[in-house]
Amino acid sequence: MRLSEILGANVLRASALAACAAVAISGYAFSKEVENVPLPATFDPDLSNLSAIIISQTRSPANRPHDLYEHPIMMFQFMEIQARDTVIEILSTDDYWAQMIGLITARGGKYVQTIDPSNQTAMADFTKLKNDSAVEHIVDYDVVALNADQLAPDNSVDIVFMSRKMGTLMRSAVLSKLLAAEYKVLKPGGVLVVEDYRAAGDKPQDPKAANDYIREDFAVTTIQAAGFKLATKEDNLLANVKDTRTKAGPNSDRFLAQIHQVTCEVA
Repeated sequence: MRLSEILGANVLRASALAACAAVAISGYAFSKEVENVPLPATFDPDLSNLSAIIISQTRSPANRPHDLYEHPIMMFQFMEIQARDTVIEILSTDDYWAQMIGLITARGGKYVQTIDPSNQTAMADFTKLKNDSAVEHIVDYDVVALNADQLAPDNSVDIVFMSRKMGTLMRSAVLSKLLAAEYKVLKPGGVLVVEDYRAAGDKPQDPKAANDYIREDFAVTTIQAAGFKLATKEDNLLANVKDTRTKAGPNSDRFLAQIHQVTCEVA
């Protein structure tokens, strides 16, 4: 998919949702109720609004240099994120995305960071970061321990964001289980956004992904085996043709895919 297409009309998710328009879905909340503030039905993903998110004072100075590698404006365009969405990030390792998505969804949706339940230090640190942001800025999100058996109530999530986590999940032998859980919590037509280190296609996939690199075809096949359907992918936004693939890092070659939950239930 070309960047010009990302910046054009975002119709993929709308088409998937239209196919499931008859479905009635209950609301979602991990903690407090959302303040009843009038908002547009969607967050208009134009460059001026997205730029306001990027330069917002909700963001820490330490996170801003990563924009060079993460391209958040284009990422939000690719996600087709909306203000009233419920978004879950799988195994967050920092608050880079939380400080931006937590602002987009602060008054109409919900953003949830899931943390490795075995890492109590990370849980405490992330909770403090969240509380500090909530006090100092208009940011609202939750920090919860990852539960691969039940990420959230079924059919309650609009977007699941899995950023560079397939290798970790493969080594923990929970990838298939988590993909099944993600499928269950997504609303019909909901979106799984996957971004990960791209392995070379001339070697078999390491089943433990020891260096964290994942073959793109392996990722798509594995995720579709859980019932998802590939909608589109972006091969250039996070690409780095000079990547030697010796060590995964911020400037590594990465792939990006939007994959849909395709179950439609008639009420």
